[in-house]
Amino acid sequence: MLEPLRQFLNHEAAAGRILMLAVVVALLAANSPLYGHWDALWHAKPLDVSWLPSTLQAWVKDGLMSIFFFVVGLEMKRELISGHLRDRAVAKLPLIGALGGMVVPALVYLAVTRNAGHDVAMGWAIPCATDIALALGVLALLGHRVPVALKVLLLALAIFDDLGAMVIIALFYSGGLDPVALLLAIGAWATFAGVVHVKRFQQGWPTLLPLTLALVVWLALLPSGLHPSLGAVALAAVVPTKRMLPKLEHALHPYVAFGVLPLFALSAAGVNIGAVMEILGGGATLGASPTLVFTGVGLGLLVGKPVGIVAAIWLAERMGFAKRPEGIAWAHIWGMGAMAGIGFTMSLFVGKLAFEGAHPELLAAAKAGVLLGSLLAGLIGYLCFFKKSRKPLEV
Repeated sequence: MLEPLRQFLNHEAAAGRILMLAVVVALLAANSPLYGHWDALWHAKPLDVSWLPSTLQAWVKDGLMSIFFFVVGLEMKRELISGHLRDRAVAKLPLIGALGGMVVPALVYLAVTRNAGHDVAMGWAIPCATDIALALGVLALLGHRVPVALKVLLLALAIFDDLGAMVIIALFYSGGLDPVALLLAIGAWATFAGVVHVKRFQQGWPTLLPLTLALVVWLALLPSGLHPSLGAVALAAVVPTKRMLPKLEHALHPYVAFGVLPLFALSAAGVNIGAVMEILGGGATLGASPTLVFTGVGLGLLVGKPVGIVAAIWLAERMGFAKRPEGIAWAHIWGMGAMAGIGFTMSLFVGKLAFEGAHPELLAAAKAGVLLGSLLAGLIGYLCFFKKSRKPLEV
């Protein structure tokens, strides 16, 4: 079991480097003379149909990112059923750490923006998530200074983070429900669940029918009031574990890691620094709200994440609920907490759900807060491990 885990961690680390490159490209493009063309590219309308995503950027967010969430769902199921999280005793520590790492950043954001109104408060979940690819990419730069056991702990924590983010999206970022569309999605999902458990499909029969049913789920959820990402996770939850799940995960993961996520970074991370500075300067019409969003998101990732994770793990140990793996010192936990402050993909995604459309100035401020907070969190985490050199632990 150790070798597949190492391959997965190495794969994620490589994907993290590609993701970093995509972020740099997006930032350079957004702050160059090409900015107008770059912005026009992502706001082009390749298929102008009212109930489908309108712009190229929306196709990436609501279309391609659904494939990302499907793979996330597969990874969650594998880890919970046959991976490192199948043992409840082992799963307790990252679960408790993840809870602390979601609650405290949200409280930090709400404390910073407490007087800014309901619209600004909708961004409370932006600093709650961890980008595992970027975090492992930074850890990969440290080589043997980071114990393998800690990488597994960070991976497990990020999985629970993703699960928590999906629950948050379902409860707080879904609109008014269309019962007809929702029933159609549920019907297609139930049929998909039945089809994929037919042995002939598991043994290599044509995948046209399952793919068609998955597409129907996605199309039905677009006007339903629920985000398509929830349907993607629901589809992954019913994929048979023994045959189909590892095949699908192995087949889709490279496309998601080296294709979907970099495309999302290119479409979402293009922050024009000059425009953001003008927004943060506050104007008569904008007031202090963008500055509060920027500060709340940045502090939520940079301070709320590590404090929440370390405090939750410390409390769990003191109360006897969980125990750190052998050889993992508190310096490692602080470093892991800082690395978890690299929110990027999910943070930008939630930011779009919270502010896109009605509040472009708040979305720009949130993006800037995510980028700066993630950058500083990664730097602090790197320094924590750089100073704490230990031999790697086996898992």
